[in-house]
Amino acid sequence: PDRIQEQLRKAIIMGKYRKGDKIIELDLAEEFGASRGSVRSALQALESEGMIRVLPNGRKEVVGFGKKEAHDMYELRWRIEKYAVEVAWEHKTMNFAPLLAVLREIEQCVQEQDSETDWYDLDIRFHHALVQVADSAPLLKAWEITMPTMYALLELNTSIDYKAQYIEEFLFKHKAISEMIITGDEQIYDVLKEHITTANAISERVMAHFNP
Repeated sequence: PDRIQEQLRKAIIMGKYRKGDKIIELDLAEEFGASRGSVRSALQALESEGMIRVLPNGRKEVVGFGKKEAHDMYELRWRIEKYAVEVAWEHKTMNFAPLLAVLREIEQCVQEQDSETDWYDLDIRFHHALVQVADSAPLLKAWEITMPTMYALLELNTSIDYKAQYIEEFLFKHKAISEMIITGDEQIYDVLKEHITTANAISERVMAHFNP
């Protein structure tokens, strides 16, 4: 189910499945060489992400994912992360341990230059740890809803001509963000906004490339 879910999510984001396209479990089971149960589980997960909806007659169709949906996803991420920093500073919760642990792992991967490094996973885990700084379970749960789609967008963002630059800037950008949070530098809001807005712009360009 995870493999099917991942591939269908990418296909929807890339426009291979468009808004209103019908989803037939049997056809997907044959395409993926999987059981209908596995396909059904994957579709249920994608429904919870808002990628697919179930019609009153029980049939399933694609909700669609375009420029607006990508913008909304990044905007949600920005608002949650901004609020997490605000909550952490206001209530002085500031659980820095997860953030520093991921940052150390990033530094190690950069030093070792391991070709097997999953940079997208590290990126997601860093921002997940950023939200953990607020020590708020509801806020963290809200952010976690975006994780699968954000991973897919990050992967797509580096699928054309951005991966080398992405890796080169990876440590510098995330180290700067963590230092600003820890030291209470209010410029963090501008830096976070630019960080996420830039990713959104790249996603729009890549989606337009695959779905002109």
